Amino acid sequence: MTITFIIPLAYDLAPPGKAIGRITQMRCDAALREYWKLKKNLIQFNVRFVLSVGIEKSAREQMAHYIHSRDPEAIIQRAPLTWGDEGEIHTAIKEIQKILRSLAEEEKLDISEINVHTRIISNREHRRLIKLYWLFFGPKNWHMEFVPTRHRFGKIESCRETWKLVLEFLRLVTLDVRGKLER
Repeated sequence: MTITFIIPLAYDLAPPGKAIGRITQMRCDAALREYWKLKKNLIQFNVRFVLSVGIEKSAREQMAHYIHSRDPEAIIQRAPLTWGDEGEIHTAIKEIQKILRSLAEEEKLDISEINVHTRIISNREHRRLIKLYWLFFGPKNWHMEFVPTRHRFGKIESCRETWKLVLEFLRLVTLDVRGKLER
């Protein structure tokens, strides 16, 4: 059994009078394109969206509503709320593990018999940061693919993201080394 999870990362809340933020909509559109591509090409279609975004329910619900308005058949799993790339990825992984345990029990399978593919949707500047988080938190037997959106950061935001990448790398390596030393 193979199952694919699409994880669009949020960016902005909807401004007054709008149903969804512009950049979050771009990420949902990229997620839907990936979903439709898989739907068209897979013989055994088993794809779900996992939404773990929002410091409040509104961002997650805006994304869910937008996705369902474009494809009412889409299966959307609402993960616990979190904010930030690391939190969204970490929470999505935990939610997927919960889904897998339930599926394995229903289908009378060993959880290791389920092939897991994830597609994380964000803008290109997040690619390295997301891959860094996946390296430290992602289950090694899952396949992760990054799907870029058409949105790009400006120069200042790009510099901020590069600096964040360096700081996060140092933080994660320090935590990893410290954890190994304490064992």
